[in-house]
Amino acid sequence: MRHTIPTLRVAIEAVATAASHAAASSAAFVAASSASLVAASSTPLAGARWVSLAAAAALLAVPSSLSAQDTLVVRADNEPAWGRDLLLVEEVRIGVLEGDPAYAFGYVSDVAQGEDGRIWVADSRNVEIRVFDDLGRAREVLGRSGEGPGEFGDLSALEVFPDESMVAWDPRLQRVSIFNKDGSFLRSFRVPINAVVGGPRSFVALKNGSVYVLVLGKPPGEEGNYPAWLHATLDGVVLDTLRGVPRQPEGPPGYAVQNLQSPSPDGYLVTARSDRWAVHRPLMDGRVLRIERDVPAVGFAWAERREAQAREDFFATERRGTTPQRIPRNKPLLKALDVDQEGRIWVQRYAEAIRVPVTEGEKALIEEARRMFGGDPPPPQEYRERMVFDVVDADGRYLGEVRFPYWNSRLVAAKGKRLWVIQTGEYGEHYVVQYGIEERGRED
Repeated sequence: MRHTIPTLRVAIEAVATAASHAAASSAAFVAASSASLVAASSTPLAGARWVSLAAAAALLAVPSSLSAQDTLVVRADNEPAWGRDLLLVEEVRIGVLEGDPAYAFGYVSDVAQGEDGRIWVADSRNVEIRVFDDLGRAREVLGRSGEGPGEFGDLSALEVFPDESMVAWDPRLQRVSIFNKDGSFLRSFRVPINAVVGGPRSFVALKNGSVYVLVLGKPPGEEGNYPAWLHATLDGVVLDTLRGVPRQPEGPPGYAVQNLQSPSPDGYLVTARSDRWAVHRPLMDGRVLRIERDVPAVGFAWAERREAQAREDFFATERRGTTPQRIPRNKPLLKALDVDQEGRIWVQRYAEAIRVPVTEGEKALIEEARRMFGGDPPPPQEYRERMVFDVVDADGRYLGEVRFPYWNSRLVAAKGKRLWVIQTGEYGEHYVVQYGIEERGRED
C-alpha cells in the first residue's frame, strides 16, 4: 500500500505531539525534573491545604526514618489469584491508518470506559472526545477546539464516575469539564494555580466523587519543589493537596534509578524506588504497608547496550548539552507504577528487549522529520521492550503477571479483567485496543 506525504505529515505531527506529551509526563508523572516546570511552580499553591501524610512523606525521601513498628511488611508471594500463565485476548480494536475519518485518530492521550460499555477516547491532536459503543462502533463526538463551554485547548485525561458522568482534563486551559452520561455538557471549573501539567496520572478520579489534578508546587515553609495533586470537588472547591516525592534520578535517562509514585483513587500515594521491588502505601492507622516481591534483574544484551549507549551519547551531546552517562550492565527492576480505579497496583518491570528492525514507515517518518525540522536524526532504536506488569491488590495479594504481546503499546485503563491500551502503528497512527485477561488453557 502506498502512503502519501500528507499521511506522513499527519504522522509527523502526531509524533511531535507525542514528544510534547512525553516531555510533560516524564517531568510531571514522577516528579519535577523539568527546569521550566519547576520555575513555573515556585509560588506556593494558593487556596490549598497541604495534606500531612507523615508516613507517606517518609516512604522514599528518608526510608531509614521508619522504625520496624511503623512498617507492616507483606510478601506478595502467594499463588497468583488470576493464574500463573495469563493470556491477553484482543476483544475490540478501534482505529485506521486510512479510511473512515470517524475511526482515524490524531493522537490518543487517554481512554476511559463506562459501566454501560461505552468507550470514551481523548484525541488531543483533533481536540475532541470520540465516543464508541462496546463493540467499537463510532457513536458521537464531543467538544472541539476553543475556550467556550464544552470546548478544549487540549485534552490530557478522561475519567468516568459510577453515575456515568465523564470528566475531562484540559491542561492548556487549566480546566476540568464535566459531561452528563448522554454526552451533554454540564459545567466546568479552572484549577486556581499556574503550575499545572498533563501526562500520565495527571488527573485521577477518586471513589468519593472528587478529583486529583497534578501540579508542581513548593510546600509553604519548605525548600525545593515537589509534584503534588490538588484535591478538588466537581464544583471546583479545593479541599487539600496530596504531596508527592522528588524523582531523584541516578543514572542515564531511560535507565535511571529513581522514585516512582502514583495516587490511588482511595486518596493516598503509592510509591516505590526503581532499584527494588518494594511498594509502599500509607495505612489508616499511620503505619506504612510495604509490599515486597523477589524478581531477578534483567541485563542488557550486548548489541542492545551498545545501541542504548549510542543514543545516550547523541541525546546528551546534541540535545541536552551534558556529558553522556554510562549505560549500566543491568536495567533497574521497576520501570513505572500505576494504580487503577479499583485500587490495584500495576508495577511495570523492565524486561528483555527484542530486536525490531526499523520499518519502512519509520524510515519515512524520520526522513520527513529531517526535512521539516533539520538536523541529524538520533541513532535508530531497534531493541524494544514489551510491557510486563506485576499486579497486586491494595492489601498486597499477588494477582498475576501480565505480559503484552506488542512493544508499541501503552496501558491507560484497567477494570476487572479488561484492559485498554493505546497502540502506535508503523506510520505513527494510533489504535485503541481492548484486551481481556484469561488464564491460558483454562475453560470456564
